[in-house]
Amino acid sequence: MADNRYGYHPNFTMIPRELVT
Repeated sequence: MADNRYGYHPNFTMIPRELVT
């Protein structure tokens, strides 16, 4: 789910799905 590319933020839920693709 949360990609390590983003550093796996604790509030990754705040990141838009389109960005997590």
